[in-house]
Amino acid sequence: MKYIQIILALIIVISSSFACTTSDPTEPVTVHVSPERGSDYATLEEAVERVPPNSTLILDAIEYRLSAPLVISKSLTIQGAGVDATIITSSVGGYIIAFEGDGQWALSDLAIERTTQFASDIMFMHGGEIVLENCKLAGGAESEDESIRGMGLVLTNNAQAGIANCSFVRNDGAGIFVGYTASATMEQVTCSENGIGILFGDNATGLLQDSTCADNKGAGVHLLGNARLDLTDNRLLNNGGPGVFARLDSSGGKIQSNSFSKNALGLGGMDIQIYGPPMPEVSGNSCSNESNRDHVWGGDLDGIVFMMFGHEAPQISVPANNCAIAVCTGMSLWSMSCK
Repeated sequence: MKYIQIILALIIVISSSFACTTSDPTEPVTVHVSPERGSDYATLEEAVERVPPNSTLILDAIEYRLSAPLVISKSLTIQGAGVDATIITSSVGGYIIAFEGDGQWALSDLAIERTTQFASDIMFMHGGEIVLENCKLAGGAESEDESIRGMGLVLTNNAQAGIANCSFVRNDGAGIFVGYTASATMEQVTCSENGIGILFGDNATGLLQDSTCADNKGAGVHLLGNARLDLTDNRLLNNGGPGVFARLDSSGGKIQSNSFSKNALGLGGMDIQIYGPPMPEVSGNSCSNESNRDHVWGGDLDGIVFMMFGHEAPQISVPANNCAIAVCTGMSLWSMSCK
């Protein structure tokens, strides 16, 4: 009997020891995520679920295919092996990755891309703070009825983002959308081949500098509502719409020291188009094209165009811009007169 009791006691001790070594950690850890043998976790979903907050996930130079939208509500750092090496993809619609809550996140050296025809955003952020470095978000898709246009990065509520050296490409909606009271600081960003390069609305705020918005179907940068965005030292070129389009409910923000070229050529050419009278500060910009207004509509309006429909044309101060300036009045596009 005593022998049996000793054996049982040993089994309990061994079982307890095994349970301790295989349970999820409670303190932040750095783990390797890969289907390769010897990794800490085989899938990204498993790692996100099991590691404690503030942990770091190291990804291999492979494709991580998600079978469902991935929601992350704990603070994490996710580090890839390079934007052309580590690729997170999804075979479903809606969105690929969403961040919720008041967490703090950092993503670097990876790409997140849509590989399905379902309408989807690439990354959705409802709150908290995120840092994106050396990342690519690509392939946001629109629905068949065109009611949903997938975007690259969506920032809503009070989300805050710091974005450096990232690209947002081939998204049917905006490459970057910032709304509500969210904010984004963007440096050395490329937005190309999107429906719109960057879209700010509601009461969003931010900074865009030393970046490029090019070859988008619509505007390079689109500003609406009470958005306040400072644009400094950027390049806006070859966009189907104006380089910057602003239709604001209140004045604010700056368009300063940017270079524009060949924007909205299908509309006669407009590098900066502002519906007034609320307007941002516009100074120190350069436009590559000359203006010729022999034919007001369908002619050449390259440069800075102020659309003052329904308003008296104010005295517009636009200091030190190397751009032709037009002030257009009237009640509509079809009755406007530009000087």
